[in-house]
Amino acid sequence: MNANWMGPMGMKDGMKPWADLMTMGGRTLEELTKAHMEAMTEMFETGMAHAKVLGTSRDFAAMGKAQADCMAEMGKQAMALAHKDMEIMTRAQTEMMSALDGAVREGVDKVRRTAGKAAETA
Repeated sequence: MNANWMGPMGMKDGMKPWADLMTMGGRTLEELTKAHMEAMTEMFETGMAHAKVLGTSRDFAAMGKAQADCMAEMGKQAMALAHKDMEIMTRAQTEMMSALDGAVREGVDKVRRTAGKAAETA
C-alpha cells in the first residue's frame, strides 16, 4: 500500500481532522448523556414528590391540582432538556465546522505550497 496516499498532507496530518472530530463527538455525547441523566434525576424526584402528595391527599380537587402541577413541572423539565440539547448540539456543530474549515484551509495551503515548489523546480 502506498504510504503517501494522502498526497501532500501525509497520513498523520491527513487523519488529524478526523481524530479531532471523533474527540469532539465523544465529548458531545458525554455532555448529552450528562444532561439527560440530570433531567431523569429531576423528573424522578418530581414524580416521587408527586406520589407522596397523592398518597397523603384524600381530596379529589387537591389531587387534580397536584396532578396538573406535576405535569406542568415535568413539561418545564422536558423543555429545559430540549433547550440544553439544542445548546450542546449547536456548540458541537459550530466547533466541528470550524475544525473542518481549518483542516480544509490547511490542506489547500499545503497543496498550493507543494505545487509552488514543484513549479519552481520545473
